[in-house]
Amino acid sequence: MISTTTEKEEEEESVSIYLRCKTAAEEQTTTTTTTTTTTQQQQHESSSSSGIYAEFSLALYRTDHTLSHITHCPTITKFGRKRRGYPTFISRHELFRRENKLIDERVGGTVTVVVSIQLYAEEGGCSNSGGGGDILGVGGYRRPDLIANGSGSSKVKTMEYFVPNMEKNVYCRLLRLWEEANPGIDRCCNIDVKEEVDSRSRTLHSSDVTFSIDGETLHAHSLILNMMAPTLASLCTSSDSDDDDDDDNEGNNNVPIPIVGVRVEIFRYLLRYLYGGSIPEDVWNKNNSNIFQHPSMELLDASNRFGVVDLKILAEVHVVQTLICIENASDLFLYADANNCALLKERVLHYFKDNAQEIRRHPSFQKVKESTDALDQLIEALTSSREYDDGRMSVDMLRRKLHERGLDVDGSREMLIQRLAKWEENKEARAKARARSCM
Repeated sequence: MISTTTEKEEEEESVSIYLRCKTAAEEQTTTTTTTTTTTQQQQHESSSSSGIYAEFSLALYRTDHTLSHITHCPTITKFGRKRRGYPTFISRHELFRRENKLIDERVGGTVTVVVSIQLYAEEGGCSNSGGGGDILGVGGYRRPDLIANGSGSSKVKTMEYFVPNMEKNVYCRLLRLWEEANPGIDRCCNIDVKEEVDSRSRTLHSSDVTFSIDGETLHAHSLILNMMAPTLASLCTSSDSDDDDDDDNEGNNNVPIPIVGVRVEIFRYLLRYLYGGSIPEDVWNKNNSNIFQHPSMELLDASNRFGVVDLKILAEVHVVQTLICIENASDLFLYADANNCALLKERVLHYFKDNAQEIRRHPSFQKVKESTDALDQLIEALTSSREYDDGRMSVDMLRRKLHERGLDVDGSREMLIQRLAKWEENKEARAKARARSCM
């Protein structure tokens, strides 16, 4: 409980404000009318001697709903049996001045005091018993979340101190590597760059891979590529092998690797994604009458080609959510089937079920009719009474289960099912082996 006392100091013509803090146990002891035993009195005295540690702020509430005379106590103060506060908080003259709007005459000429208090608990072994206290975080204090229970005691949670977000810092540092290797590129892509590249950075010239695309060069780090895009990294390895056989390129480990079939803008976004960067929202929202020239499809195709699985699934989701229509359903179905885009294929099949007549009348359906395998899959999907096979799991659910088990989430629906089934078989085999070893 927190109580505020306001007193007038006649001699100094000032007004004093004091705070008194009591624990729930102390308050209960004060209000009860029952007789307290000697043991209980000793326990109460012991509790009172430990006191309550707090830092607090005081302010006066003006009639125009603003705060005045804000005063903060910068140290952790111990509240025991004594009160704490300011003996000369404000002069009487200043308090009663109408211009200050501190006295509310509508409610009997009252003064409203605003108290902000932060409670702390004393750690075991702390010997500080003075009236002042140490600054925050020093001297064995911790911040409690005081929740009184039935017995009057309180639960104490450790103060949540600032700890840097390591995951975020890693992404920031990886992006810094990208910006150092490709200065000015992000600005060309209309991506915000918070700081200029530091010319004193130790990693400024650490890139060891160069790509050549549409007359431009982009730089990267082989370590990042090996971790995030193994297929793309393999291009660098094969290029290095060719260079080793070429006497003219002896000693040059950074020969540009040509990239064809991808727009330079799309390849920039892909590389930046490997360093933890995000794809700008306006890229996903661009319009294009040709489905395969839409940035979402271009990113899906590039990420599938270079083995960037996370970006492939992200782009696939965007295509599924925004691009499927009567005009492109046949083309998307054939593309998804050929490139193991399981989610896209599943959703297009569902779209076929709902719009079969319209799709069949569209000229693009002729391509499906020319593919016996694609036509068979469509007929099976249209005539099947079950929504999903194999436990009625969708592609999204299969991917979630595989991800939870640390398994690869890329591939066709059949590949995902086989991968999950094999893991379950191995799990059962391991369980049997452990059971035999315990016999």
